[in-house]
Amino acid sequence: MEGKDYEDLIEIVKGYMREYDLSDLADDSNFLDPYLLTEGVSKLPPPQKHLILLLEAFQLHLKWTDVDTVNRSLERLSETVEEAPENAFMELPDRGDSRRVYLTELPALGPLRKELDDLIIALRGEDFEPSPTRVPE
Repeated sequence: MEGKDYEDLIEIVKGYMREYDLSDLADDSNFLDPYLLTEGVSKLPPPQKHLILLLEAFQLHLKWTDVDTVNRSLERLSETVEEAPENAFMELPDRGDSRRVYLTELPALGPLRKELDDLIIALRGEDFEPSPTRVPE
């Protein structure tokens, strides 16, 4: 693939992320080279790396919103605390009121996360330098 192909894919992925209220996650400022920023230069990584970083950010979002992650966290709590909770919730603002979202009712995203991980691995190719921000499973 050429640089232009990666740039087109970046725009497609960012479009979908905006459509699902993930604009903040897709914002280019998240992917600026931190070393150049210290020198006052705002520069995005090359298109291939930018796409991979964008997909890794989405992958981390999926991990946070996966019921399996919630269940593992609740299991760890039950192993360390006598009276551990059986569920967890978030309060989300909803037009003046708030509503609770119970985290054990989140979807299981394991298969989607696996497919995304496979895609990231394929996009890396043999000559790709791994991201220092990559969070291992």
